[in-house]
Amino acid sequence: MKRRRAIGTMLLTIVLSMFAIGMGADTPVKANPDPLEAFRLDGSWRMVVTATNPAGLQPFDSLMTFNVGGGLVETRRLYLVDLAPNTLLETPGAGNWRRVGFTNTFDITFIFLLQGAPGNPVLNGAPFGTDKIRWKATLNPRTGELKGPWMSTLTDNNGNQLFSASGILTGKRIPIEPL
Repeated sequence: MKRRRAIGTMLLTIVLSMFAIGMGADTPVKANPDPLEAFRLDGSWRMVVTATNPAGLQPFDSLMTFNVGGGLVETRRLYLVDLAPNTLLETPGAGNWRRVGFTNTFDITFIFLLQGAPGNPVLNGAPFGTDKIRWKATLNPRTGELKGPWMSTLTDNNGNQLFSASGILTGKRIPIEPL
């Protein structure tokens, strides 16, 4: 009986000592609140926008920052020349995102404000309308690529649809490069 009690005391001492050593370690132990950590969207991304409809639009680069909680900021070169004969300027985009269920897919919507570019014979700096982008993005945790189909709808200030386009957005997270 004394021997069993001594072994139990010794085991309890070992367990408590290991616990105390673990609690004193420099590395904090923290719970991971996101079970889909490998599928995190927040951060900044360099994207390539490719239009498949209408044909003939050139691919271009875009920078996107996804904020924790669902906010999005997007920017690209702001001078639009593909809407000949009138050129336009657009603001950086702002919008929101949300995860689709417990998957690595996201619904994303963002908009730009449009105005006539300098020299536009009709608008020359005047407000024009908006460009709304809807995107179904999937994050591949093996490649780190974010990709999916998008659709753009340009409307004038009265809400009339003037132009639409669709295609594929593809990109990679902008890596941190220590100095």
